[in-house]
Amino acid sequence: MKIIMIVLCIIITLHLSATIINIPADQSTIQEGINVAVHGDTVLVQTGIYVENIDYNGMNITVASHFLTTQDTTYISQTIIDGNNYDSCVIFENGEDTSAILCGFTIQNGFGDGSYSYWRGGGITITSSSPTIQNCTLYNNSNSIRGGGVAIWNNSNPFFKECIISNNSDWGIFIIYSDVIFVNTVIANNENGLRCNSSNVIVINCDIINNSGSGVKCLDNSNPLILNSVIWNNDTNISFFYGYNPNTIT
Repeated sequence: MKIIMIVLCIIITLHLSATIINIPADQSTIQEGINVAVHGDTVLVQTGIYVENIDYNGMNITVASHFLTTQDTTYISQTIIDGNNYDSCVIFENGEDTSAILCGFTIQNGFGDGSYSYWRGGGITITSSSPTIQNCTLYNNSNSIRGGGVAIWNNSNPFFKECIISNNSDWGIFIIYSDVIFVNTVIANNENGLRCNSSNVIVINCDIINNSGSGVKCLDNSNPLILNSVIWNNDTNISFFYGYNPNTIT
C-alpha cells in the first residue's frame, strides 16, 4: 500500500507540474515556447502564420494549435508553420519519444537538404526519434533529392495519424532504416508518394493517390504492411525492388 501511495503521489505531482505555454501571449514564437518548456508541457499556439524552423531539442512536449482543445478542424488551416524555404519546418533529432506530439498545424514552404551527411526533410525531419504527428497538413515543401514532405531515418519510430501530405517534392515521405505507422492519412498530389528503404512500414486506412511517379516504392528488404487503403491513380501505384517482404496488401 505504501508503494502504491508513493507512485500515485509521483503521478499527481507530474500532472500538476505540467504547464501550458501560450503563443504568442507567453512567448512570442513557437521556438521560444519550446525553449522554456520542460517534459510534459504543452506549447499552445494561437492562429496565425509563424515563419519559423522549429526544433524540439529533445523535449517530450506537445506543440499544438487550438485544434487540440476544441477539435475544430478550421484551426489546422489557420495555424501555419512556414519554413520560408530555408530549412525543415519541424525537426526531431534528439531522441524524442512518442510523447513528443505535433498536432493541428499546416506545415508549408520547408526546404530540406537531400544529402545523407546532412539529411533534412522539407516539412518534417525525424532522425533517431519517435514523435507522434497528428491532424497536420504538410503542403508545398521540397527537398533537393528526397523527402520533400517528411524525411525519416536512422532507427526512428514515428506515428502519423489523420494527416494530409500533399503537393510536396521530391517525395511526400522518404523513410530509411526506420519503423513507421500511418493511420487515416492522405498522401496525394506529391511528386512521388511514399518510399521506404530497409524499413518496416504499416499503412492502415490511408489514401495514396494522384502522385506523379510512384505511389509506394519499397527497396532493400523493406517490410510493408498495407491494410484497408486506397492506392490509386499514381503513375506507378506500387513497386518493390532489391528484396522485399510484403506482409499484406489489401
